[in-house]
This record gives sequence, C-alpha cells and structure tokens, in this order.
Amino acid sequence: MGHMVNGNIGLMYCRQQSQSGEWELISVTQYLTESCAISNKTKEIAYVSPFLLEGVNHNVKARLFPDLVNYEYLHFSNSDRLLMFYSYATLHSRQYRQRYAEFLKGDFPRIPLTKDVVLFRRLADLGGELIDFHLLKSPDSSFSAVSYPVAGTDRVDNGFPMYVAPGEKDLISRPFHTPAPRGRVYINRHEGNNDNAQYFEGITPEAWNFHIGGYQVLEKWLKDRRGRTLSADDREHYRKVVKAIVETIRVMKEIDEAIPGWPLP
Repeated sequence: MGHMVNGNIGLMYCRQQSQSGEWELISVTQYLTESCAISNKTKEIAYVSPFLLEGVNHNVKARLFPDLVNYEYLHFSNSDRLLMFYSYATLHSRQYRQRYAEFLKGDFPRIPLTKDVVLFRRLADLGGELIDFHLLKSPDSSFSAVSYPVAGTDRVDNGFPMYVAPGEKDLISRPFHTPAPRGRVYINRHEGNNDNAQYFEGITPEAWNFHIGGYQVLEKWLKDRRGRTLSADDREHYRKVVKAIVETIRVMKEIDEAIPGWPLP
C-alpha cells in the first residue's frame, strides 16, 4: 500500500475475464483501490501495478525487460513513463482486444512491443492523453458540452437515472413525448410537475453505453448516489466524467488508426 502515495499512478487490470463481450478490464488510479474497482465479478479481481516503487532502488527496465536492450526507446531518459503510457494505449486498442480475446479470458494481459520508434512515441502520446482524461487531470476535462439546465432538488430519485437518446420520446417535452433534441440523463421526475424534472443534457448513446470492466460508467455513478442530493461539485464531476468518456472513444479510434497491423512492426 505504501507505493500508492504521493501522487503515484497505478495501472489497474484483472487476470481473468468471466463476462462475455469485449475485454475492458483496464483502468488507472492514484489511490488505494479495493478489489472490485473494475468489476464485481468474483473472477475479475483488480490488481494494481504502481508506476514507482517507494524505497526500491533498481533499474525497472533491466528487471522487466532484460532481453530487450536493443530496443532504442528503452534508453530514453523518460522511458519508464513512456512504457506505461504505451502499455495503456495498447490495452485500449480494439484490434489488440480482438486479436488476443481468447488469451485475455484466462491470464494477465501481455504487452507486445514494437521496434518502430515513431509508432512507440505515437502510442505513448495517446496513452498519456488517456491517462490524463481517466484521472480527470487533462486541461480539457472542464470543457464539457454537457449542460444541467433545470433547477430543482438535485436529488437522484429511486428508479433513476433514466437515459433518453436523441430522437427518442422524451419524458417531459411539451407536447408530451416529442423527440428529445439531445441525449438526456434524468435524475428525477416529480409527479404532476414534469417541468421540474432534472437531467444532464448532451450525452451521446456511445458515451452512455460505455463500459469499463463490469460497469456502465455513467449509469453506475448516478445509481450509487440514489437518495442523495448532488452538490455543485458532484454535478461538475459528472460532466468531467462524460467528457473523459467522449475523449476516450476518440482516442481509442486514433490508437487503432496509428497501428499499421498485427503483429506490430
């Protein structure tokens, strides 16, 4: 536990996948993390690999990559950090997840290395961008297009959140059930006074349905707060999470576009 102090970063991942669908058991943290952080499935216990080991003085590259001394980028002064960024990008490649789907069901993910320095740098840049968004540290995290336009109790009621995609019949539009202009996530609706129903607006179906491990992120965050009143900081945090997911979808596409093919060159 002592390694996750002083702002250290740790990669979170699981050894096995018990659920069907695409492997998504990867995230990042700066905090002590409990075992269900990625998934609450018994086989999908989360492991954390800290970037730095407190009080340990040895060459990490020599320990982890003893037979890779001929890889040019391992000699960069910041190669430890770049390797972490590169790994994070690789694990967010849909091509990687599809190619190694069977292997990922039963063992820790393995990182294929490239000998192409330009490709390594590009993936490291994208991985670093992802990490900043996932830690909500990116300067762009605050620039969210999501609005919260209706004043009210700010309470997440039982039965909520409820998502209405663009073009679907809305909960409160007048006349009732006209199509919603933008994706909305409702947190409450007051009987007899639909005008005071509160929602986050501007959330795409892709963002709403985005999963990390066993969790649908935007739904779970609000479900965990049922019965609570969202503070201004809570609402701003949710908007930043939406922004992070939107940017994750974009960066994941760029990662696959950057990779010329498999196996890596």
